[in-house]
Amino acid sequence: VLRVSARDCKTAELPVAVSALDLPLAVTLTHASVIRGVVQDEYEQPAPGVEVRLEALGRAARSDATGHFVLPVPSPGQYVLSAHHSEWGSGSVRVEAPAEQVRVMLEPRGTVDVLVEHNGRRVEGASASLRQGDRELLASEEPSGSDGVVRLRGIPPGSYQVIAFHAELQTAEPLRVDLREGDTVRVRVVLGEGAQVTGQVVDGKGEPVAGAELHAPASRRPAVTDAQGRFELGALKPRATVALRFSHPGYDAPEQLSAVAGGAPVKVQVRARQLFTGRVVAPDGAPVGHCEINGREVRDADGRFSLPLAVVDGKVTLVLQAHGFQPKQVELSAARDLGNIPLTLAPRAVGTVKDESDKPVPQAVVTCKECDEAGAAGPDGRFTLALPASGGKVELAGRRWNMEGSATVEPGQAEVTVKLRSPSRLTGVVYDEQGKPAEGKEVAVLDAQRGTALMFLSGVKGTYRMEVAPGVYRFFVGGFVPGGPLSMSGREMLIHEVKGREATLDLGNAEGGEPLTVRVDPRPGYALWVVRGDLEKVGNPPEELNRAAYARLVYEPSEGRVAFRGLAPGRYTVVWGGYHMDTAGGPRVVKVDVPTPDEVVLDPLTAP
Repeated sequence: VLRVSARDCKTAELPVAVSALDLPLAVTLTHASVIRGVVQDEYEQPAPGVEVRLEALGRAARSDATGHFVLPVPSPGQYVLSAHHSEWGSGSVRVEAPAEQVRVMLEPRGTVDVLVEHNGRRVEGASASLRQGDRELLASEEPSGSDGVVRLRGIPPGSYQVIAFHAELQTAEPLRVDLREGDTVRVRVVLGEGAQVTGQVVDGKGEPVAGAELHAPASRRPAVTDAQGRFELGALKPRATVALRFSHPGYDAPEQLSAVAGGAPVKVQVRARQLFTGRVVAPDGAPVGHCEINGREVRDADGRFSLPLAVVDGKVTLVLQAHGFQPKQVELSAARDLGNIPLTLAPRAVGTVKDESDKPVPQAVVTCKECDEAGAAGPDGRFTLALPASGGKVELAGRRWNMEGSATVEPGQAEVTVKLRSPSRLTGVVYDEQGKPAEGKEVAVLDAQRGTALMFLSGVKGTYRMEVAPGVYRFFVGGFVPGGPLSMSGREMLIHEVKGREATLDLGNAEGGEPLTVRVDPRPGYALWVVRGDLEKVGNPPEELNRAAYARLVYEPSEGRVAFRGLAPGRYTVVWGGYHMDTAGGPRVVKVDVPTPDEVVLDPLTAP
């Protein structure tokens, strides 16, 4: 698969047969929406090397030597950019993308000057950071100079913990600082005397061992032995007994290793692991030329390996992984030659990729969420894909240009067809709680079937537009924390099936919509659905409702009264019951016509 990227363009992927690598290829790139701008300090001078972040998406770019930056965004709309530098300050700006000549101005805001001292003298080369709880918010860009001061600027109002540290001194306890807008707070941090653990690592013959790591719980980073096997662990409490942990792929160390910080150098004698040879083969005896054994990569055309291995009770343990084969762990008697170690082929999916008119789609890419690699369809649309070794049914995803599709492979299934469909252009307006169009509103879109999520921000007058593959999606107005878990509890989401080439969907408290209030008995693991239409049958649990053409869902409501807003007039089915588990006596189901002046009261559930 050839992946082509270019500045300001969306990345394209093109499956290419090995036999065609010497032929001319045409790759079409489409322009991405981008934000171009410059970062400047408070004197309007360019600020180079500053990270500019997209708040809603967690993406970032660093300004160049002239302070300029380019940030691709997934779709047009409003975005918030933020930047920070400990010397120059911080700034943020709201932008309607695509945008040119955006200025992000760094302002001092709150400032913390950290004076670092030791034995009554100012410490040069110290660093500092600000934290809230266990989370580090920002760290100094430059170490302290001869004046011992580390400056942290551009800090918004709030309460923080300040930590100062130096490679050779003992870190002090965090200090609390409270900042208001524009404040400059000066704090003094006294670092204690740091002690070191020094020593040498040698083998059984007294020869130095290079490249070994030694870890100590209180040290900020491990020490790595040099060519003479020497190491140095610093910034430890003087005279403290320190437990050491040794790691090296070719050696074993005594289980109990310790040293006294500031004491005499220690000599750590380790034992070289015995070299074992063997051969990794496929079920038919053919060599496996590329694999991983106990985390170490092995490449050999004949499948042979020679590795140092730990011996425990006269046996060695190998964990083997290779593409196209099931992972394997074996325990063997510690003979120098371990012989042939056969791997089992991973299950495979074989099938055809077709478009909406049932024609084969050549060069389509087929993969799955748990797959290590993708499969490429040939000229006839045929593909073969290695599946996860865990077994069970697997959801395949196919893609070619802007067409996407999916299919389910059951265990033992001989043939599968992946149908690709053209994308749907989705447009609409995002509304706030008062029913007014909301500009710059974050919206998270979750594709549960494909296990993917994206986020966009509404634009002028709350409008948005995006392209998605046909399917059922969940929309969260308000977004979620990038890189963190998407918490569903207590939040309303919209379930909607997107289909056709053009579709319109308004989000939030839609203008002109009707309210509906439902009373339930809140309990963990239960959910409330309001589904458009007159449902004749509801499952237990009602998993099919999560694939409804249109439904509102609140998982684990925090209160007994749940208010839905912005519903279009019509018939709805209200369902209350277990989300993933059976409900004793079945889910409670009530049908209602909207608008209605009455609350919908669901009978209390009996305990399962």
